Amino acid sequence: MLVTMSDSKETDSKRGDEKYNLTEWYKTSSDEDWNIYGKWNGVTLDDLSRNDTRVSDGTHTYRLNSSTVYLFVESSMNDLDVSVYTGGVSYEWQAADRALVITEGGSMTARYVIIKTADASQSAEYSEDVIFIKSLSSETGDGYISQTVYLPDGSEETWDIAEGEITARDLPGFFTYDTDEDGYYILDDAEEMSITKSFIWDGEEGVIANAVVDSEDDLYDTLLTVTVGSYDVEDIEIDGATFEDLHDTDGTDEYTSSISSLSRLIDRIESGRVKKATLYLNVSEDGAVCIFLTSASTK
Repeated sequence: MLVTMSDSKETDSKRGDEKYNLTEWYKTSSDEDWNIYGKWNGVTLDDLSRNDTRVSDGTHTYRLNSSTVYLFVESSMNDLDVSVYTGGVSYEWQAADRALVITEGGSMTARYVIIKTADASQSAEYSEDVIFIKSLSSETGDGYISQTVYLPDGSEETWDIAEGEITARDLPGFFTYDTDEDGYYILDDAEEMSITKSFIWDGEEGVIANAVVDSEDDLYDTLLTVTVGSYDVEDIEIDGATFEDLHDTDGTDEYTSSISSLSRLIDRIESGRVKKATLYLNVSEDGAVCIFLTSASTK
């Protein structure tokens, strides 16, 4: 069941003792705030893939979008294990799996999909636990730095990252993350795609750093070719990938305007206004998840 949690009343001497009141939160009928569809013992959805835009339980059809949050719940009570992903997952349903779909305000767009499963760890095609950081912040606090990070959907957030976790030498780069006992984020390097020779992309996963594009031929339809060091990675599927321009438009020898999409970048390369560009990519088995432009050189 779903529950809400609350601490004791302010006048109660037990307030703040890390014990909470639990109240069952389950509504079978619509109201102005939330609609909940399904029961743990009743609803089995279809298999999911990262690019799905709809899912049905046989009675209702729900829309999925980049803001849909998926909670995979494994086991129960003290052994509860929960994995959370946003924006798209790949999952093969097992016979014992059940789900709740939560929508808001009468909409049939799924805000939350809560899945009870025997294996909460197998739910994502690519790691949602990957962030991108371009440059080191100068904003510091007591034991942390207040750092701008970018999520796989391209959105920007400010996180308190534990002091010493990153230096300017580490950046730009992709990172996985966790939190320490103080609630500050701690980081580790994200898994890089293995590039030891030139090849045509065929479902390889991982992040790609310092990828160069310098020809109008690097983008063909929805397939992107990049150069990493002395090797090429050809035909990466970029349909559906987010693109964010993070390059310094005031920098020396940089193209001085922002660029809204990968195709616009290639247009500028074709026209000669940009000679080469540097990209950072997070790539799943289905193609690029997000692409960050960090440099657009005019020389």
